Amino acid sequence: VYNEPAGEYIVRSDRFWELRNKYKRLPIADEIAWAGAENPLPGECEGFVSCYFELLLNTKGRYLKYYPNGGNSGAAMKEVSDLLAAMEKDRVNGPSYEWPEHAEEAAFLNKTLTELGKIVAKVRQPEKQAAVSIIKKLRAAYKR
Repeated sequence: VYNEPAGEYIVRSDRFWELRNKYKRLPIADEIAWAGAENPLPGECEGFVSCYFELLLNTKGRYLKYYPNGGNSGAAMKEVSDLLAAMEKDRVNGPSYEWPEHAEEAAFLNKTLTELGKIVAKVRQPEKQAAVSIIKKLRAAYKR
């Protein structure tokens, strides 16, 4: 698929997830899923917070959903935690990103964070507790 912002063609991520599903009983499935999680998605978020969290959910979050304690769960959880911490800091210290202003946008963010929270709850990594705490704060702030 053509990724206009980067001006390049990239592999469609769903191909990795299809392969992962096909070979899910084999050890290589973990690495295929990680390749899917690392593969860039087309487009850009342009500062919209909901987009960043949806992107995270569809990459590292998807990997963690299948492999909460997989070979790359530490790296995936670090990226989840880093984004959560950066967004919480942005929200508290004066936003430089576009946070939801309308009820519909807030509901979408809340839904995405709820799903991410369910995934993170099953992970056994040191960053888990801090991530869960930030997810709860963000959900409370955008629960409408």
